[in-house]
Amino acid sequence: MTRDAVVALSDLKNEPAWMREFRLAAWETYERLPQPNWKRTDISNLNLANLIFYTPSGQLTPLAQQALAGSSEMAGAVVQVDSQVVHVQLLSALLAKGVILVDMDTAVQQYPDLVKKYFMAEIIKPDFGKFEALHAALWSGGTFLYVPRNVEVEMPFYNFLTTTGDDRALFPHTLIVTETGASIHFLEETLSETFTGQTLVGGVTEIYLHPNSRVKFTNLQNWGLNVYNLVTRRTMVHNDAAINYTLAEVGAKLTHQYQEAYLVGTGANTESVGVFYFDHDQHWDMYALMDHVASFTFGDLLLRGALADTSRSIFEGLIKIRKNAQETNSYLHDNTLVMSKHARADSIPSLEIEANEVRASHGATIGQLDEDQVFYLMSRGIDRREAERVILEGFFAPVLQRIPLEQVREKLLGYVDEKMGTVTVS
Repeated sequence: MTRDAVVALSDLKNEPAWMREFRLAAWETYERLPQPNWKRTDISNLNLANLIFYTPSGQLTPLAQQALAGSSEMAGAVVQVDSQVVHVQLLSALLAKGVILVDMDTAVQQYPDLVKKYFMAEIIKPDFGKFEALHAALWSGGTFLYVPRNVEVEMPFYNFLTTTGDDRALFPHTLIVTETGASIHFLEETLSETFTGQTLVGGVTEIYLHPNSRVKFTNLQNWGLNVYNLVTRRTMVHNDAAINYTLAEVGAKLTHQYQEAYLVGTGANTESVGVFYFDHDQHWDMYALMDHVASFTFGDLLLRGALADTSRSIFEGLIKIRKNAQETNSYLHDNTLVMSKHARADSIPSLEIEANEVRASHGATIGQLDEDQVFYLMSRGIDRREAERVILEGFFAPVLQRIPLEQVREKLLGYVDEKMGTVTVS
């Protein structure tokens, strides 16, 4: 990872001069910025010098082929293997309506005006942080989705990302733009085996919602246990538009992610629900921000997770209500179930309020698995593993009921059930 490598990557992709200049400016920013000093997450063991920053694949792997098996029920699909998008499909009826679904490399070549207008230009700039700058310099692959005015798409768009080996660094970029009155559902799935060496996934997602548009964004994350998953996901929501996030996370060795919604238009709305389950020595750190800039905005976040073995979770959530954001309603709640004496959860919800005509509440609970409940179920002939699974599914139920796609609920519960069979510390 050097300046010459940035130039070589741009040459390999035959990019226009403006993108090369963007990459080089981002590289200068990366070299200038200090290493992040996250209070509760240590990434000093991540050795960037050993990682290959660009690994073209060119073929569908068995995992990717399996993921595409249900794509006939999707509005469109993009599949990325390592650093390269290997498959793109879009319903012809949507193409006729002006919907654009392409990989980001194609977007740079064919839709430069749109890309220049939105790509890391406003809500996520390269100077947001050192890893965001590195992403801006070395991004490869990713998805560009543009939905024209008043186009409503009921079937979801599907984005799948996997990796085929270790010692790799992936920098996928997702850019979604919905014009006034548009409506979509975007399902993103990340999945890989566990390899012996380190892998870095430094992904960035930008979502721009123009007035009265709707986006449902669902992320199902099951990276292998060798993956350092550093994610930045930010959304700008204009007048009467709404973003609905659904997060379901079980994978990766270490995750550090930002999820931020900027409610800049009157009547803007953000809702988020999330479920996580971690075991072994997995480490998960999330910062969530609901930033109410305009009046009559609404925010709601409900997160539930469970920890086994020696895993750890950190959740830091902030409701920020600015001076002009009168008549705001916002809620933030995080609940964590600790299923092992050796696991640890930290939850830090907070409020920052500058307006006086608002309603805002926040809260968090962290509790141990109730052994009386386990004993009751075992006394009815259920073994301990199944008893814990039943308790966990009941704990997740309020969130699972709000996940819009049945296939996501089924996959999540399947992943959790599979992981519970590998728990080693009680």
